[in-house]
Amino acid sequence: MGKQETNSVDRATSALVGYCMGSMVVVPFDRVKTLMQSAPGSAPSAWNLSMHVMKTDGIRGLYRGLDTQLLIAPYTVIYYSMYDELLHWQGNHALAPLYAACMARTIEVTLRNPLELLRTQLQAASGRLTLLELLRQRRHEPLTTWMRGLSPTLLRDVPFSAIYWLAYENSKKTLAVPDFFFMSPGLKTFVHSFGCGGVAGIIAALVTTPIDVVKTLRQKLAADAASVHNLSSGTAMPQNSSYRHILRFLVQNPQACLTGVGPRLLRIPLGLATMMSGIETTKWALRQRRLTS
Repeated sequence: MGKQETNSVDRATSALVGYCMGSMVVVPFDRVKTLMQSAPGSAPSAWNLSMHVMKTDGIRGLYRGLDTQLLIAPYTVIYYSMYDELLHWQGNHALAPLYAACMARTIEVTLRNPLELLRTQLQAASGRLTLLELLRQRRHEPLTTWMRGLSPTLLRDVPFSAIYWLAYENSKKTLAVPDFFFMSPGLKTFVHSFGCGGVAGIIAALVTTPIDVVKTLRQKLAADAASVHNLSSGTAMPQNSSYRHILRFLVQNPQACLTGVGPRLLRIPLGLATMMSGIETTKWALRQRRLTS
C-alpha cells in the first residue's frame, strides 16, 4: 500500500499503539541499563542486577519509570507523525529518511527532555521513590535544571534516529519475507517490520552507546549527592560534575564508555522491533478497514 493511503489519524494512532507495545518491552532493560551506567566500574552484571532488583522490589522494580515512559507517548506520536510527513514530502530521495529523522527528532527531544530527566532519575534512584515524590522534590527548580542533559540527549538521539531510519527504510526495500511462510498479509507485515526494526536498532545502538553513558551520568549526578566512584582507578565525580569532568572520567576509564551495552543491545532492537511491528501492522489494519468499509 502506498503512503498516500496513510492519513494523519492513521499515523498518530499507529505511533501510539507501537510506542505502548515497545514500552512494555524496553522498560525493564532500560531500568537495568540505567542502574549500570549510574555507577560505571562498580555495577554488577546485568543479570545479577536484575535479580537484585527483583528480590528487593519485585517485578514492579524492573518497571520503575513506566509511568514517565508512557507520559512520553504523545511526544513520540508527534515525532513519528512529523517524520512520516517529512519523508513523504521528500519523495524518493536517497537521504530523505536521514533529513526527516534529524528534524523531527530535534523538535521532539527538546519538548520531552523534562520527562526524560524524571525517568532517568527515577530509574537510577534506590529505594521506593515515586514519580509524585520526585516531582515534589523538583518542583521549584529553574528551567535550566529541567533541561539538564538536553545536549547529550540531542547528540545521542538525533544521530541515532538518522542512522536508525536510514537503515530501517533501506531494510524495508531489501529484506523480503517469502509469501509461502506467512499467508496472512497482516502477519507478514508484522514479521517484516519486526525484522527490519531489529536490524536497524542494533546498528544505531552500537554507534550511540558512549553518548548514552554521558547522558545518564549527567542526569544521575544532578539527582544524587553521593559521588560516583570507579573502583579500579579511584576516580570520583562529584554531583556537580560538568561534561568536561565526565568526559575526562571516560577517557581515563574507556571501558566505562560501553557500560550497559549488553542490556542496551537487547533493549533497543527488541523495543524498536516491537514498536515498528505495532506501527506498521496497525497502519495496515487501518488501511484495510478503510478500504473494506
